[in-house]
Amino acid sequence: MLLTISLLLLILIGAVLWCLAKDRADERWALFSTQLVAALACESFAFYWSFQGWPNQWMYNAYFTAEFALLFGFAGPDRGGNRALLGGVLYLGLQLFEALLRGGYDRFCNYTYLSGALVLTGLYLHRCYTLAARSDGPVLSVPRAWAYLSIVTWFGASIPFNGVLNYLVAHELPLAVKLYSINEMLALMRYGLVFIAGCVALTRAYRPS
Repeated sequence: MLLTISLLLLILIGAVLWCLAKDRADERWALFSTQLVAALACESFAFYWSFQGWPNQWMYNAYFTAEFALLFGFAGPDRGGNRALLGGVLYLGLQLFEALLRGGYDRFCNYTYLSGALVLTGLYLHRCYTLAARSDGPVLSVPRAWAYLSIVTWFGASIPFNGVLNYLVAHELPLAVKLYSINEMLALMRYGLVFIAGCVALTRAYRPS
């Protein structure tokens, strides 16, 4: 519970910092801000649902669709809204197909999630390389660099970890429960990097000219 509360606070602070420093002329900035708000809402409601003993996997499936769409749009050089819509439609279609095979939307669509994680990891590794190659100054002084790193760290680690976790849930559930704390630590690392991105963005936004 302590890790979950810490995660919620970290997402909240990161979202506030990023939103305060947002570039209103940049559509992609708004996409990342929306993803942070969606993450906070999902984790908050899922925590409450779990505390009440209610199933919450459907909520994560819905959130992962929105997350992929928003981050797919954020990765593009332009027309982020159109890319987000395309990504969301493709992800949702694959997710619904997997849910049909699994017998319901209340079961984690792991293969869809891993496919999305692979796509986002590749996209953001490319964005990190492009940003580093084109940056005139220190790349870590650019807020997007920290945002990109947060995405690569989370989804890059999700590919092997969730693959193993899915197998353990089916065959060694007690061990899977013990290892789930690793997932929470990775989430803390992800949103810790988002917090740094927000701090850098806010510093740049209010730096005297």
